Amino acid sequence: MGAGGGEVDVWLGVGGAVAAAAIACCDADGDAQCGGVLKLEPREADQLPVPAPAVVLAARAGLQACRPAVRDALRRGNLLHAVALVDRVLLRAQLQLSEDQHGELVAARALLAARRVARGATRLVPP
Repeated sequence: MGAGGGEVDVWLGVGGAVAAAAIACCDADGDAQCGGVLKLEPREADQLPVPAPAVVLAARAGLQACRPAVRDALRRGNLLHAVALVDRVLLRAQLQLSEDQHGELVAARALLAARRVARGATRLVPP
């Protein structure tokens, strides 16, 4: 619980949003801007697949345990390592995705990210 005793810890919710499924959907639904920067409209962001609060709360101990490592990865600019840490807790341990299912999700995210970067790069080329 958060400081008020009843709300979900904000960091736990953010941790859920960093899971590979949410990142993949960002790449699929977002608009690639100049240089591959991703832009999401509010309605697109509302549709991101983030775990239900009950799932996040059930994974609370694991998420809190990996929090320092996730923070360090993000400070170093290593988003994919942070995603892998969160995935290990939320997707693999809590939601029990198989290694193959998780691998497919990671591969799809990589494919969509490459597509976004390529689409963003074409916007840099003068007409």
